[in-house]
Amino acid sequence: MTDNKQDRPKHTPKEYEWLPEAYKRDVHPHGDEAREQIRSALVEGEIKAIIRTPQGRRYPFPPVLWDKDALDEKVWPRFEDGRATFGIKTRDGEILVSGWIFVPGGALAELLARDKGEVISHATASGERLCREWLIYLMLKGKQPKTKNTVKLEALEKFAVSGLGFGRAWKAALKQSADPHGWSRGGRPRKSR
Repeated sequence: MTDNKQDRPKHTPKEYEWLPEAYKRDVHPHGDEAREQIRSALVEGEIKAIIRTPQGRRYPFPPVLWDKDALDEKVWPRFEDGRATFGIKTRDGEILVSGWIFVPGGALAELLARDKGEVISHATASGERLCREWLIYLMLKGKQPKTKNTVKLEALEKFAVSGLGFGRAWKAALKQSADPHGWSRGGRPRKSR
């Protein structure tokens, strides 16, 4: 990895971290197997990377660009230099995007811990994902119609998630939905008048 100040991003998007820093801290000490787990999660879209241009524009980083079969010589250096250039199709044609690669903060460490069985199993992850999507739907739909505990009991029955799993899904749903109707506020939901 180069230490040239020009090669480092000047600004990190909120809730993201630059890929080489996260990789060096969370993945590199665990070797090639861990690196392959992370690459696979990026290909599958389980970890959603973004690219930020020097002008500050953000674009989703296409998962296919992590596919080592197609681009083996380009994939591994991305973990260490944290930069990429690729084309994106727009209505007006194709534009060339170049910039720094960022991943959600803590995503690499969380994935490795989970895959070691330290956090959640595949079945639980599927239930949590469905629960999170349901919660996002409810949160975007409108005001909280019931108490959090009532929603939790319904989720436990519908998705066979644990209490901790519901908590993770709730927190992720609040974050992803941007909580437009104030579901994160404490206390009983207000009654409509």
